[in-house]
This record gives sequence, C-alpha cells and structure tokens, in this order.
Amino acid sequence: MSHPRILTSAALSVALCMTAAPAAQAAPWNSPLSVNSSAPGAETPGENPGEDPAGDLSERDKTLLRLIEEEKVAYDLYTAFKEKYGTRPFHNISNSESKHQNQVLVLITAAGLEDPRLEGPGTYNDPDLQEMYDSMLERGMVSLPNAYQVGHDFEAWDIAGLEEQIAATPAEDTELLALLNYLLQGSRNHLDAFSRQLARG
Repeated sequence: MSHPRILTSAALSVALCMTAAPAAQAAPWNSPLSVNSSAPGAETPGENPGEDPAGDLSERDKTLLRLIEEEKVAYDLYTAFKEKYGTRPFHNISNSESKHQNQVLVLITAAGLEDPRLEGPGTYNDPDLQEMYDSMLERGMVSLPNAYQVGHDFEAWDIAGLEEQIAATPAEDTELLALLNYLLQGSRNHLDAFSRQLARG
C-alpha cells in the first residue's frame, strides 16, 4: 500500500475548514456501540498490531492506530451498503471515509508506526470494532432504512468519541487536533446526511 504525502498541520487545518455541521450526542467513544448489539470482547480487548506489549506506545500513538481502524469500519460498512442498495449517500460517504483513512495514515506514517489495517473488508484487530462491524452489517443488510439507521448510529457514536478525544488532546499538539477536528466535521456532515434519509421515511 502506498502512503500519501505527509501533510503539515496547516494543510490539515485548511482541510478541516472545508466542512461544518451541528454536533450530536452518543455513547462514549472508547466503549463498544450498544445499539441493538453488545461486544462480548469489551472486557478483554485484543492487542492492536504494532502495539508493544511492554506498553512503549504513547497514548497519542494508540489513538492514531485506533482512529484508522474506526474509519475503516465506517468505510467497509458503507461500501457494503453501497454495493447492496446502490444509493448515492453510501457512495459519497464511503468515498469520504476513504479520504479520512488517508489523513489518519499521514500522522501514523509521520510517527513511524505501522499501518494496523488488515487486508480485505470487515476484518479488524480490535475485537470491539470487529463485534461492532459484524452486528451493524447484519442490521444494515435487512433493509435500506436499517442501513441508514446504522450509518446514523455509527456517526453519532464516532462524534461523541472524537469530541472526547479533542478535549483530552494537549493544545500544543496542533497536528492531532487538526486531524480530529477534520474527522469530527466530516462525521457531523455524514450524520446529517443519514438523518435526512431517515426523515424521508
């Protein structure tokens, strides 16, 4: 897999200013999504690839490795729904999720970390994310309204987690804050898009 050009914090700041939408409330980011599902592996989370058992990774590194897997969950879900239903929202938003992964990879590469993503759709190192994907995919394949609801639920959960991470990130880490805000504004736009589809019935 080729790595994208490393962007500066200024470039990320420009990117994050390109979108905006209102905030939303949801479940805590670092717990499994509990919308019609549970994550049996929540008590014994698995080890992420590249994560040192001795605990040498910083919290920032762990955040980046988890972020890219979360973005992959969204991309894989929306791609599966796009292929089943062929609707424009899933086409557009899956493309956006691909760009989000690339932006997270910029900082992963800059930090000298290995890309933790597994090959192929629907496979993850984090057992909580694996459980989430499996459950949400099953729900979304039932019907198009269900798929839009899954998208809404995932984005609401993601927004809550990103807001929590932004609050916990030191002000001097401008690159990470720029990335988090870029992802947050994208997720808010996605939530709005799914909300509009659900409102149409």
